[in-house]
Amino acid sequence: SRQPGRDACGKLARVAEPVEALVKESLFAALDGVDLREYVEQSNGGHEDELVAAIRTDEASLEELSKDFYSAKLITRPEFFAARDTITGRLDGHRRQVAQANGHGLLNSLLGAGQAVREQWGERGLDWQRAVVGALIDYVTIMPAVKGRIAFDPELVSTTPATFRDQMEYVARHFDPITFVDLLAALDDVRPLPPRPLIVTFDDGYRDNYTEAFPILRQIGVPATFFVCTGSIGGDQPFWYDRIAYALFRAQQGELVLPGSGRRFQVGDLSSRRAAAWEMVEVLKSMPDRERLRSLEQLGRRLDLEVRPADRHLGDPMSWAQVGEMSAAGMEIASHTVTHPVLSQLDDSALQYELVESRRQLEAALGSSVPVLSYPFGSPSDYDARVMAATRDAGYRLAASYVAGRNDPRVADRFELRRLHIERYTSMSLFASMLAVPQLFAS
Repeated sequence: SRQPGRDACGKLARVAEPVEALVKESLFAALDGVDLREYVEQSNGGHEDELVAAIRTDEASLEELSKDFYSAKLITRPEFFAARDTITGRLDGHRRQVAQANGHGLLNSLLGAGQAVREQWGERGLDWQRAVVGALIDYVTIMPAVKGRIAFDPELVSTTPATFRDQMEYVARHFDPITFVDLLAALDDVRPLPPRPLIVTFDDGYRDNYTEAFPILRQIGVPATFFVCTGSIGGDQPFWYDRIAYALFRAQQGELVLPGSGRRFQVGDLSSRRAAAWEMVEVLKSMPDRERLRSLEQLGRRLDLEVRPADRHLGDPMSWAQVGEMSAAGMEIASHTVTHPVLSQLDDSALQYELVESRRQLEAALGSSVPVLSYPFGSPSDYDARVMAATRDAGYRLAASYVAGRNDPRVADRFELRRLHIERYTSMSLFASMLAVPQLFAS
């Protein structure tokens, strides 16, 4: 969930060229999620051509950088993070200028091609109502821009409050936001989905979900689903992975050995600390859960994993009162387990506890059924067939992963729903593109 985004801009450019090359039925259905006329009629004018060229160049650079690191391993992790930050920062500035100029050159090309697809294939009889469940878009934290160092992992920051407001206003204009309860009602043939369904989700249960996101959602009238870890709600310490990042960002320079793994990490400048935090969490995730807990306990004797009170507001979970208030206001509260473990690393007894106890606690606190789970971390290695079967046996009816993509109710696995990841470098033009054609952004 912390790896960089795909080369979305380049993919849009390639797909937009020949209509014949499009997967016609998929694009035909997905484009129903936006108002094509509004985009296609926007003036292009050509004045943003240089910006579009710069975006394409930077996207290509980002793709090559990712290939070098994730495939060939030709650069170190600190070098990768530093270079990626430089490119994505430049990209965000270019995209913002294009959006402000109402250019949307690549998006206009894509949507124009999509309009041609509609006209050419419009009599094929697709069931528009059921062709797309709607995009599921996922956030983690909403945090105002912070100058200098952030005390935790900045990769968990999805966006700022101002950008989130812009995104939700866009959702309200172009989509029909629903909850998972609405989706289940449609799957049970109780009531149909609206024409342009979309689900907004949040993972983990950070306090800023209440202080920053909830007021915006309530004001605009967009419901959202908040997946919370019941063992953290009401607590005064951030999640275990946040405490690792916090400790490493404050640790003295030098070499650090992760207990139980033998892995050595260099702690120096900010890039190396971020890289060490990311890799250390990945190593801990790969351990059987008891070994992970033992390693964390031993690590706590070498590093100060306790978060200072002055910094806790950046990673605090919500309180039960805040969760209840959001539920009463129409927000959906769902399970994200008790302690945010890697479910595939649990034995059967611990797995059942995480699934059953979190659901029991939420239902007792809220007085309503909790039929939906989001897998912690949510990559394919973090849940498996055993986990999905246990999720079903625990009484859940739907489960969401962190695998990017779209969902078709006729064929999608209800215990492996896909979501689109909103990151801190997701510009408005990219956000609109992701919702228009979600399958182009699939993992």
